[in-house]
Amino acid sequence: MSRPFTLGVLTPFIGGWYFGGLLSGITRVTNRNDAAMVAVHTLDAGTEQGEVTDPPSTGNHIATDHADGFIVIINAARADYLAQLRDSGTPVVTLSHDYPGLGCPLVLPDNTTGIQEAVAHLIEHGHRRIAFVGYLGADDVRLRHHGYSQALLDHGITPDPGLVFRAPDNMSEGGEEAARSMIAAGLPSTAVITGTDANAIGMMRVLTAAGYRIPADQAIIGFDDIQAASYCNPRLSSVKQPVEELGATAAEMLLHQLRTGRAAAGQRQYVDTKLVVRESCGCVGGAPETQLPPDLATMLTGPMSPDARHDLVRDLSGTRPEELLGIAHQVRETARNALGSLGFDAPARQHAVTNVGELILSLMEAQGRAQYADSDFLQQSAGMQYEVSFGLLRSYEEDPRGLGWLRRTPVWAGCLALWRHPGEPSGPGRSLEVVGTFCQDDDAMVDHREPLAGLVGSTVPVAAFPPPELLDLARRHPQRALFVAPVKVDDNDWGLLAVIDGIGSRVSSGREPLNQWAALLTVALQHQAVLGALRIQEERFRIAALYDHLTGLPNRALFVQRLGEAVQRCGGPSGSRFGVLFLDLDGFKLVNDSLGHDAGDRLLVQVAGRISEQLRVCDTAARFGGDEFLLLVEDVDEPGTLEEIADRLQTVLSQPYHLEGHDETVVVGASIGITVGTSRYRNPEDVLRDADIAMYTAKSRRKGSYAIFDEAMHTRVVDRLRIETDLRAALEKREFELYYQPIVELRTGRVQSFEALLRWRHPGRGVLAPDRFLPVAEEADLMQPIGQWVLEESCRQLATWQREADRPEPAHLAINLSDREFWGPGLIDNIAACLAVHDLPHGSLAVEITEGVLLRDAGEARRILDRLHALGCELHIDDFGTGFSSLEALLKLPIDALKIDRSFVAGLGHDPKSEELVKTILRMGRNLDLDLIAEGIETEEQRRMLFDLGCTYGQGYLFARPATPEVAITMITSTAAV
Repeated sequence: MSRPFTLGVLTPFIGGWYFGGLLSGITRVTNRNDAAMVAVHTLDAGTEQGEVTDPPSTGNHIATDHADGFIVIINAARADYLAQLRDSGTPVVTLSHDYPGLGCPLVLPDNTTGIQEAVAHLIEHGHRRIAFVGYLGADDVRLRHHGYSQALLDHGITPDPGLVFRAPDNMSEGGEEAARSMIAAGLPSTAVITGTDANAIGMMRVLTAAGYRIPADQAIIGFDDIQAASYCNPRLSSVKQPVEELGATAAEMLLHQLRTGRAAAGQRQYVDTKLVVRESCGCVGGAPETQLPPDLATMLTGPMSPDARHDLVRDLSGTRPEELLGIAHQVRETARNALGSLGFDAPARQHAVTNVGELILSLMEAQGRAQYADSDFLQQSAGMQYEVSFGLLRSYEEDPRGLGWLRRTPVWAGCLALWRHPGEPSGPGRSLEVVGTFCQDDDAMVDHREPLAGLVGSTVPVAAFPPPELLDLARRHPQRALFVAPVKVDDNDWGLLAVIDGIGSRVSSGREPLNQWAALLTVALQHQAVLGALRIQEERFRIAALYDHLTGLPNRALFVQRLGEAVQRCGGPSGSRFGVLFLDLDGFKLVNDSLGHDAGDRLLVQVAGRISEQLRVCDTAARFGGDEFLLLVEDVDEPGTLEEIADRLQTVLSQPYHLEGHDETVVVGASIGITVGTSRYRNPEDVLRDADIAMYTAKSRRKGSYAIFDEAMHTRVVDRLRIETDLRAALEKREFELYYQPIVELRTGRVQSFEALLRWRHPGRGVLAPDRFLPVAEEADLMQPIGQWVLEESCRQLATWQREADRPEPAHLAINLSDREFWGPGLIDNIAACLAVHDLPHGSLAVEITEGVLLRDAGEARRILDRLHALGCELHIDDFGTGFSSLEALLKLPIDALKIDRSFVAGLGHDPKSEELVKTILRMGRNLDLDLIAEGIETEEQRRMLFDLGCTYGQGYLFARPATPEVAITMITSTAAV
């Protein structure tokens, strides 16, 4: 006995009267021969039934390890793939479609016989002008048209091209369009044969609406004999296509090849079609497909017992419900013909009336029951589809991969496998992962649930799908078939769904359930993927909202949240104390400016790592922004705990850092502000405020130190805030004033020039010196507008003095430039404009800068100083000796004078080191041919020592305090020493 075979079927659709009928025929043969069938749906899920013009590649390689041979229905696969199967030794039989050059055996409906019978039938009715309507882009319709033309020729009628009307498709819409073309041509025919019943139904609809009578004005014969043909008005005569016989013939042909090992290359086998006569061709009553008893006339005209009538109805009503109406017509016609010569009172007539009436009533009852059964089937199918659709669309409640939604269907078992590598090219080695299996909860499935469930998580190549376990189950239930559908819609290709289910050929529902399920499953998986992506994105947004993207530490928002919780605990029954450390890196800006922002980022990452290593699991480290970090220390029991942590952090953070891409190491420190959390705090922002205050206090005292917050700090900060607010108002209210301190010649005491010194006449605090408000102005970014006012006012005052002073040489004035002013945009243009507006001569304005200003970028500083020199400004280095200038820098920069810092002058006469340093500066200045100005001279002894050491100029209280412009001009005009 030969081994059981498995027949693979590649089909564009798997349900409905045509494709379901073909599969039913194949299954009938496989059951009879102890074989199995795997039907592979090759079109995308959700595709509506229609003409398949472009063969898909979706079904390629599926089940090739299981199938001993393949039946290919219509245009279900590409010719090159079928050639590969054939060349690999796998037999292929094609059904209803010829692949030119492929050479595989072919099973076709014999369109010619049925069409010739239809043409002959219309000619018998007296028609000579017979038209043809059909979609000639389909192979089978072209064959039907050819049979139509040949039949006309056989009857001596020359085919008229003007009677051929092309339909755009095989659907009813195509028939409607063809009917409109016929009407536009004047309806040149008296009868028409259509390529499909759907075309014919569409034609009947349009012709009837236009007022034409069928069949009086136009007799119509369709092709396919679909269920709807029997319910048209009039009922549609049609050529019946024996779809089950087509499928069975293809299966027999393939099994014969498998058993014998021989394939008849190019073999064609035709299955006859036949005409089914109803009323649309002009016949009355039509002719039923069911064979009526030969002695029906005798039975009708004689006495018939209820049992005999019941037996006859039982025999006749086993056909399709649409045939029962035709049988009723035939019963009536048979009785009418039998009674034609009998008298009105003849007993046979009375028997016939009774019997025909009872039979027709019984037949109509049978038809009603059959139609109700079909309606109930459709209703149940619609309900099932609704439940499945609803279940799949609620994929957020139940994962559709588990196939639990199949419980709502008659499917006996199923398996879902998804591509392991989506987007991978198709091939026999492409693999899937089984993600879900299903078995109905009935006693027959007890032994099979566990093997199927064990498949989940396994990998299977596409050539071995469906899994053998599912194929074995299908063999045990021959009344069902194994189907495979792609879980694919357009570009969304997820994998394959296999189910064991019955063949849907009973009544057309407009949608194949499996086709629809696979489409909905595709949408559900896509929706699930979108939701998953949204959840990932949501988590990313959550992380982005709560964590620093660079260091991975919590950000301010998350820190404040945790700090708020700590504040609540501290104020609660437990009274758990906490501490907050606010860290600001010292020297980070220099790293950013010199090595670039990428290096700065890498440094911040390392700093974050070192901070995290010093904390407990319960503590929180966060990046506050820029180069600032926060630490929340929970459960602080000992007063010194926070200081110990600060010491440890400063030690760790001050160690050298090796940055990728840079050979040199960098060193930074940290200034830390500490706040101890107690019950006095009610919200986290107050804690952060106080920690920030403490940090700035530490930084102002000494960088790299820490400070613990106290109330005095808060008072100072509030005062600073008030000063900043008042400063902004002072610019608008013009509350600033310039005082002028003379720079005198030490030998004669004669005023050489002045230094402009800023004062603020505060409405509530009186006249404030610069040290009271300029640090605040620096932090508040107010130095440039204040400096601009100083420049303009100084130049205005200088021009006034030069006009009014009675002395041969012009007055001179020095102004101070801060770091921000020097490096800010527009410096050169602003000074040039002021000099030009007030017509100040060269050399009358001096610019004083500190050594620290020049350290940022010596090359760029040189270019700025050169441009200032070109404007006629003198350049002075203020507070010389307190910075880090080198002799090399002084040689390269266009400096005119050095101003010796007052801290060195103050030590003259009692501090040998200060005296020695002053000597060195003076000696260096003279060697470089620079003017030398000593600041802060307060005693005659200091003046004398400086003069003796070679200093030319000086300023200080010994000569004059800073004075108003009105007092200063008297110094200019006076020739006496102050």
